[in-house]
Amino acid sequence: MTFWRNDVSSSIVRDPGNVRALKISKEEILVLIVFFFFATQLFVVLFLNDDAPNQDVKETLRFGWIPAYIAILALVLPRFQVVLAGARRAPLIDSARRSVALLLSTIFGLYIGARFAQVRYLRLLALVFGVVILASFLFALLPGQIGVMTKPEDLAGSWRGIYPQKNSLGRVMVLLMMVLAVIAPRFPAWRSYIRLEFLLAIALLLLSDSKTSLIVAMVVAAAYCVVSLLRRRSNPKAALMIGGLLALPVLVVAIFNLDAVFDFFGRDATLTGRTDVWDLIWEEIQNNYWFGYGYQAFWVDPIGPATRIWLTLKWDAPEVHNGYLELWLGLGLFGLLIIVTSMATNFALAWRASRGADRLASYWAVIYLTFFVSYNLSESLILEQNDIFWILYVAVVVSLKPSPRPYAHPSMQRVWRDRYPALARTSSRS
Repeated sequence: MTFWRNDVSSSIVRDPGNVRALKISKEEILVLIVFFFFATQLFVVLFLNDDAPNQDVKETLRFGWIPAYIAILALVLPRFQVVLAGARRAPLIDSARRSVALLLSTIFGLYIGARFAQVRYLRLLALVFGVVILASFLFALLPGQIGVMTKPEDLAGSWRGIYPQKNSLGRVMVLLMMVLAVIAPRFPAWRSYIRLEFLLAIALLLLSDSKTSLIVAMVVAAAYCVVSLLRRRSNPKAALMIGGLLALPVLVVAIFNLDAVFDFFGRDATLTGRTDVWDLIWEEIQNNYWFGYGYQAFWVDPIGPATRIWLTLKWDAPEVHNGYLELWLGLGLFGLLIIVTSMATNFALAWRASRGADRLASYWAVIYLTFFVSYNLSESLILEQNDIFWILYVAVVVSLKPSPRPYAHPSMQRVWRDRYPALARTSSRS
């Protein structure tokens, strides 16, 4: 088994049989390190104090991201042509100018999407999340149990692992299950490891008691089934119609029995206070309807407009708990329309590509965008700096809009052959 390769243009895509070996280049070692930083969030739970505010923790941990930023620059600067190629296919890069951290996170996503085939970076994520799972169990079971929430009282006993809050652990476990479900057929030599990691991810999801993550996991599983159905039927419209007919009765029953649905998931009609926050945020949006308060500027000033929200709620809400309202609050209606239009376009491209020849790419794009769109209804993942979910969204966007022509630079030609083997074979014949 080879663990170190100097040639980044491995035949892992051209010859699926070679996927049995774990071949990691020097470049991928740096990518693995960056993924580790973003996936673990610097083990922030070690610095939290449940009995006191933790505003100073974020200020202190900002310096901890510097090694990740240096690694990103080390990856990107020698291969800036890769990032430029990705940026031409992902116009959201302009939205990152207000934050260096967001800019670097977005550049890393562009780099990953343009430089690597999906199977290459997803296998690295599977390795990183294996460490996350192990650390989460250790933090929750060792003396002190810092991986288990104690406050507020209604959340006491829920596991949070290495993260500051249980929903963060649940969200990461859903992402891990998606990654494992997609790469499992391509890595038969990893079958035992993938099965074990998948079972542990399910266990942590249930122990986190994150209802939002559980619901999103169900939605993603439904999307996975629909894509499988589309790929197995010659008539995609008939497959979609069958899926719609199966989902419609469930949706109707849920709408007319909302109280029972909320009781089943242990929620109330306010979605654990989220709707109260949304009502107050909507009033603030009216004051800056078109252009917003600026990127993440609303929550920064301790005596600013957010103070009215905190005084009314009688607790310091750190965010809107809705990605679309958060975007509207920060960037206004114009910013919201730009981002949502981009997301809708990419979602349509993903579904259109679901009947393509690349099974891995079609499954991953659809289920990840389903996850991203769904999760933003109750959490904020859009334009989040130092966030693995935003990085992966950018990478997926880049991969959905490939360039059909080979690059001029020799190093980029290797990448092009790696990403589009069928086109490369046709080009070599001609």
